[in-house]
Amino acid sequence: SQVVCTVPPGVGTDLAVSVALQGQTSASGSGSFNVSYDAPQISSVVIPANAVPGSLITVNGANFGPAAAAATIYIGNADCSTTRVNDGQLYCSVPAGAGVGLAIAVHVADRIANNAQFTFSYPPPVIQRLTYDYSPTSGYINATTAAMLTVSGVNFGIASTTIAFTVGQTPCVLVEWVDSTTLRCQLPEGEGSNLPVQIVVAGQSANSPTAFSYALPVVSSISISRDGTRGGAQLVVNGTNFGRTSAAVSVKLGTLDCANPDHVSHVQVVCTVPAGAGANLAVTISVAGQTSLTAQAPTFSYDSPVITEIAGLLSTTSLSTDGG
Repeated sequence: SQVVCTVPPGVGTDLAVSVALQGQTSASGSGSFNVSYDAPQISSVVIPANAVPGSLITVNGANFGPAAAAATIYIGNADCSTTRVNDGQLYCSVPAGAGVGLAIAVHVADRIANNAQFTFSYPPPVIQRLTYDYSPTSGYINATTAAMLTVSGVNFGIASTTIAFTVGQTPCVLVEWVDSTTLRCQLPEGEGSNLPVQIVVAGQSANSPTAFSYALPVVSSISISRDGTRGGAQLVVNGTNFGRTSAAVSVKLGTLDCANPDHVSHVQVVCTVPAGAGANLAVTISVAGQTSLTAQAPTFSYDSPVITEIAGLLSTTSLSTDGG
């Protein structure tokens, strides 16, 4: 009526207990008995200082099971290549990744051991260099070619890592993960100079040691309906890199402010000519503090003065050479 046995090493829950005698085995199901091995436990974790992918971490605890149980350490959701030392110790090589405060857990069969006090953080990202060829305010070099900004550094995670990339305060249109040392940003529309560049890799941020600047505005041509020197005519300014909004734009004719600049697009601004006089006045545009080059500017000239009458004199009146 009683059988005593020594429990073999193992893992698992709700394992059926059966007895075999002379070719007959006790029934399973209703009336049967199940047993469970103790759940794995983590008592301590040893993480080397400045751990990076490839570093070895050691997990100590209990009930990690026999070798056949294939206990596995996880860092966050990543499988850490695990080696079993014994039932109470495992170690693994940190996989490539990114993040901070990632839970360390041990999976043994259908049981999971974790302890909120044991976490792992990857080193934060570091930006070392910015690279870009041309930085138009529209974000496009031409109708089909997007302008790209490349950041080089370390600790940029893996392809599936969540990454945010901003220029100034504006997110990149598209972020391309090249590898753990290189990211590419499709430039957003913008304007200005000395803008901060920031990336956030799985919750850890990095700022570029050098700033980013959009290209200088360029005035290529102007058109206007003549209006003498009284002002009021609409001046159409054509070019490139005029930014996104009217608030960032101002236009000058020489030293005179062209009133009410209206931003039409990245390539056109319209403003109202002020009253004035003068010829060959350089037309320049400023966009978020960046001003087009005067040497390359087209020029504007007010209408020349015209004499229509000299009061008290006829057009054929002769004047003394002595004046008066």
